[in-house]
Amino acid sequence: MELKFCARILQNENMDAAYVEVPYDIKELFGKGRLLVNATLTVFHIVGKW
Repeated sequence: MELKFCARILQNENMDAAYVEVPYDIKELFGKGRLLVNATLTVFHIVGKW
């Protein structure tokens, strides 16, 4: 089964880690809470002085 969705990458407040909120009930669909995933990140080109 393939599920597609768009999500923001969120910063974990307690650890140096990031995550996304999945808009599906993964345990109900697959019987477990963690799955392997493939992700595509959209990169924005920014020009400016920093």
